[in-house]
Amino acid sequence: MILHFNKPNNLDQLHDELLKNNIIPERVEGKENDIWITISDDTSENVITLINQIVESHIPQPKPKEFTLEQRIADLEQAIALIVGGGLGA
Repeated sequence: MILHFNKPNNLDQLHDELLKNNIIPERVEGKENDIWITISDDTSENVITLINQIVESHIPQPKPKEFTLEQRIADLEQAIALIVGGGLGA
């Protein structure tokens, strides 16, 4: 069974919120504000109600900023320069 919701979301956070409530969905997927939660066809109405409540109360937190490849290379170059140049207490 696939439950569909439409609201702003952070899917990683939402998945964690489901797990904290002992709900183990088969899948949690989304695109923009659409959310699809796949659960077993024999899921009880009580669990479906709880899923609805969790999604309704979900307040998405911003995702951590991902570093670009260029930023990672610059950080690595800086670390190497510190090591080679004796900047780490050598």
